[in-house]
Amino acid sequence: MRSAMKPVHAAVLGAVLIGAAVIPPGTMADVAIERLIEIARTKANHEAIAAHYEQEAALLRQKAEEHARLAFLYRRGLEGTHGNGERLAEHCEGLVEKYRAAAEENVELAILHRGLAAQAAE
Repeated sequence: MRSAMKPVHAAVLGAVLIGAAVIPPGTMADVAIERLIEIARTKANHEAIAAHYEQEAALLRQKAEEHARLAFLYRRGLEGTHGNGERLAEHCEGLVEKYRAAAEENVELAILHRGLAAQAAE
């Protein structure tokens, strides 16, 4: 029975490692990571989960930087904002804080799973 589960683990792990890089949130990659979390028992499982969270952190940091740039543009008083540049900039700055906090939470999850990987069986 144990050897029959290894191909399933490998398939899920492959979907997470390969598919998560190209599939947007809310799709099959989310299902794959959920399944991997459900079955995580091995070092490879936890390493794959950690990699997923690190990738999420990187994406969230990119979003934070994007909104930081947008806030800068809005503060310049763009004509198309009709005097709302300050409010728009504040909104973007709020998102910057939230994205950065979410990135740090994902880093913490990755660290925890790296610790679990160190304790897990091969």
